[in-house]
Amino acid sequence: MNLTIVFGLTTFLSAFLMFWLELFFAKLLLPQFGGGAAIWTTCLASFQLLLLLGYLYAHWLGKASHRVQKLVHLSAIGLSLFFLPIELHQVENLPTVPVLQILAAVFISIGLPMMMLSTTSSLLQSWFSQTHPNPYFLYSLSNGGSLLALIAYPTLIEPNVLLSSQSKLWAVCFMVTLMGVVWCLFQAKSKERVRSVIQSSPIALRQRLQWLFYAFIPSSLLAGITTYTTSDVAPSPLVWSIFLGLYLLTLILVFCPKPLYPPSDFGNVVLFFALAFLLIEARSPSRVSSDFLTANIVIFSGVSWVYHGRLSVSKPEPEKLTEFYLVQAIGGALGSLFNAIVAPLLFTRLIEYQIVLAIALPLLLSIPEGWQRFRRSPLAGPYHNLWIAPAVSFLLILLLFQSPSGWGIKLERSVRSFYGAYQVGTTDVSRILLHGVTIHGQEFLSVRNQSLPGSYYAKGSPISNVFDHTNPDAKVAIVGLGAGELGTYSQPKQDWTFYEIDPLMVDIAQRNFQHLANMPKPAAIVVGDGRLKVAESKQIYDLIVLDAFSSDAIPLHLLTIEALQDVFLPHLSEQGTIAYHITNQYVDLEGPLERLANATGLDGLVKHDRPSNSEMLPFSTATDWVVLTRNPVVSGALRGDGWRSMKVGAMAWSDDFTNLYGSLKRNAKKA
Repeated sequence: MNLTIVFGLTTFLSAFLMFWLELFFAKLLLPQFGGGAAIWTTCLASFQLLLLLGYLYAHWLGKASHRVQKLVHLSAIGLSLFFLPIELHQVENLPTVPVLQILAAVFISIGLPMMMLSTTSSLLQSWFSQTHPNPYFLYSLSNGGSLLALIAYPTLIEPNVLLSSQSKLWAVCFMVTLMGVVWCLFQAKSKERVRSVIQSSPIALRQRLQWLFYAFIPSSLLAGITTYTTSDVAPSPLVWSIFLGLYLLTLILVFCPKPLYPPSDFGNVVLFFALAFLLIEARSPSRVSSDFLTANIVIFSGVSWVYHGRLSVSKPEPEKLTEFYLVQAIGGALGSLFNAIVAPLLFTRLIEYQIVLAIALPLLLSIPEGWQRFRRSPLAGPYHNLWIAPAVSFLLILLLFQSPSGWGIKLERSVRSFYGAYQVGTTDVSRILLHGVTIHGQEFLSVRNQSLPGSYYAKGSPISNVFDHTNPDAKVAIVGLGAGELGTYSQPKQDWTFYEIDPLMVDIAQRNFQHLANMPKPAAIVVGDGRLKVAESKQIYDLIVLDAFSSDAIPLHLLTIEALQDVFLPHLSEQGTIAYHITNQYVDLEGPLERLANATGLDGLVKHDRPSNSEMLPFSTATDWVVLTRNPVVSGALRGDGWRSMKVGAMAWSDDFTNLYGSLKRNAKKA
């Protein structure tokens, strides 16, 4: 059997399985932690740590005799089989810190299989280098397998294979890969030949620090841009795959047998676009429009290509490749950990992506070919005076720290938790709450209008119609507190319960807004994931409103058949109603919810409200709501208010199956 083919296929398949496992397991975790954007950032840090442990193991094992390598690695392979099939295990009695809980869940659920896969590329390159002068093409194959997994998972695997079936299928593929690794292990010894090794000088500390920095920047930008984007779209394998795929593509380009490095002046072009973006962000941060998203894809890809190109150019001879990959893995892990752990402690806003981008700018600068002899060229000053570019980066960082809110508000409070970054501030007429860059509630400053709702909840809005037809003595559950603005619809004889996952949001609603205090009857507030806490409740509600968001993204685990059948319907009265807030620029959730209504025999209605602003409510907002009800009287009344039947969807979503790709709005600008 051809040695090159088997080594190549095994490397390719192990990388494919590693990234399949990353997306699969992160999706398993989403319902357990509220479905927010920070879950993937923390998962990415966990995966990078496991990758680091894998490279550390490979580096140590590569120094041992082949007999020891065989004994140790065969034992590790055997132990990894005890993790099959992959299931989610959580550690009890941990502090209620989501980052620690996710790290623990990743390590005890998939730790050893992930490590085994992460060692494959490095170990196989080391073994292959015994008989082949250039093993680095295996690294390119490894990245190719990873890229294929990122393309195949959201488009083929996720829409067609249930999570439970994925676990079994993955386990079979994992065992096949391990068989390939064992074959390569034995072939490496049988094919081993004595080669004269020239004693090379040790790698300098400066070189290691450069590798560290070259790996840190793209890794941190990957985590940052993913969080920046999923806060407005939806945390899902589809979005994760796009940026992770671009990150890997740049690695493939520079580590393939015939490397494709960026042109000499390419960094200057990326530098121009990055500067323009950062100056816009410093002047007035905005939500992720489709134009901004496109620009950031170009910037992120360009910076990653330049930095990975520098990493590839500086790679050592094959004898030192395990150390090279180890240092690279340390840089990657530090980049992810910075975003997952350090950034939330340092920054009260989601600006780590912009900060790291500013730090990356100086090394993008280069003098184009033919300009070197012109000392007065536009780029000669920063190039010959090395302090200028870092000084510009430092000034940009200062501007970003002091940049205004995305809505130009007069800032009163800026805080952050695992679940999001919040800003409270005032405009000329109202106090508003921003989660990320999305309004999550407001309160009019004038005493006369203070009790009036606005934005998505204004009088005449779809949710206003729902409360118009709710009994005056109803029991009401609201999943998602925000500023407590829905409380303005409460009546003296109604019993209200708010379910809110983030204790910090509860503090904001109670300290910075008066909606809860002005309710005619105090509401109960339950802290925790709405789906889990409603399931624990013994209360039966006449109205359940699902208004949970992370910035503009809706937690998808609230929209599954299990959530409806097993959690919300058992806590809904015989004539009760469930209202879903589905306003989103990118995702159309009407079809999946129609399938839920059809599967449960409920009457499903939708209303897309596009109000014109009035003098009293200048911030009434375009909004989309869906209602599922058991009450024909409510259904008929809502139809009289302009509600209509929903368009037919393709398939009901479940905890085992969601298809965000099929629900994307094909023209976000017109949505």
